[in-house]
Amino acid sequence: MRTRVALLVLVAAASALVGQASAAERQVPPMLVFERSGDLYRMTIDGSETVRLTASKAVEADPAVSSDGLRIAFTRGTRQGTDELWVADLQGSGQRKIVPARPRSVRYASTGNPAWSPDDRWIYLDRAAQGPNEICGWIYRVRPDGRNLRRVTRGVHIDSRPAPAPDGGRIALTNGGCEPGAECCWIGVVDLAGNPTSGLRMPTTRGAQFGPSWSPDGARLAFEVSDLDVGTSSIQVVDRDGSHLARITPRGLNAEEPAWSPYGEWIAFAAWRKGAGYDLYVVHPDGSGLQRVTRTKADEFSPSWARRT
Repeated sequence: MRTRVALLVLVAAASALVGQASAAERQVPPMLVFERSGDLYRMTIDGSETVRLTASKAVEADPAVSSDGLRIAFTRGTRQGTDELWVADLQGSGQRKIVPARPRSVRYASTGNPAWSPDDRWIYLDRAAQGPNEICGWIYRVRPDGRNLRRVTRGVHIDSRPAPAPDGGRIALTNGGCEPGAECCWIGVVDLAGNPTSGLRMPTTRGAQFGPSWSPDGARLAFEVSDLDVGTSSIQVVDRDGSHLARITPRGLNAEEPAWSPYGEWIAFAAWRKGAGYDLYVVHPDGSGLQRVTRTKADEFSPSWARRT
């Protein structure tokens, strides 16, 4: 009996400590890692801290923070284009190339949009190249140390912007055809072997769909809807079963690249207004609380959330 009571006391104390840590963690301003003028930066959304992470002559883009918040995957441009994948720590140090550029004989080769698996054992990415008629692309995955680069999706497609689900069992992605006149683009979902699965039902939207981002519980998805004919775009949110579709960004603000925060309270995105460049914004998933995060003359893209530390 004494042993049982002692265990209950320890469990209660541990739960209290976890609750205190969680509450304290939430008091720290959330941070974003993003691209600005070809370099990577880290910034709190209240603007209290901004840190430049890279300062090379190459172009760094598409940062993705690992689930544990300790590492960043990103692409780095070469003279032939952006076709290398690199990893660094959250301070920008320890940079190492894990996927090299392909030979010059591979035309229009590009590597982009890395995304970590929930357990941080894999980095998913898209790779494209010139096909027989058009540029085609597929999803790949690689270990964070560069081992075991594997192709996940196949077929005559242009698959891009992988988003592993929080449960680790499936991957949302942007689909499109790469044959002349093929339709573009829509959100799909595949299992870890690259096979289409029924884990997501997307509604029909007026405009192409890009850039899925899961809510932390995997119940909802944020994505970009772009009217390619008139050049406008918005961020919309939908339940995984296709219900409760809602636009959460205002008209006149052309929003792209949604990123759902680890605790679920914010969705970050890049956006531009007529006559102005790209800035970063955050908004609550119900469309309230819109805030502009960056106010520089430079363009900012590709927000990725860093866990509070």
